Amino acid sequence: LWIELEHHGVPEENKFTMEVFNNGVGHYTQVVWQSSKKIGCAVRWCEHMTLVGCEYAPAGNYLGSLIYDVGKPCTSNEDCKCANCVCSVEEALCIAP
Repeated sequence: LWIELEHHGVPEENKFTMEVFNNGVGHYTQVVWQSSKKIGCAVRWCEHMTLVGCEYAPAGNYLGSLIYDVGKPCTSNEDCKCANCVCSVEEALCIAP
């Protein structure tokens, strides 16, 4: 998954386009897709390879849609818009309970 970013980088616009899709970062964009809240994965170890498959709900990677919302980093709990979230000042992220 992260090899996609090493080879192709993060999409500049934060929008899922055909160019992003064709650039080979679709696994990354699905993992970070904002509205995807659930993930289920299966792993199969074979003699010469390991296969991993995952499903996301709700699915992401919709052409023309934002991959995730971009906001200002939090500096205090008051900056967090989600219920009962706490600001992690070191990460500048709101953490859900």
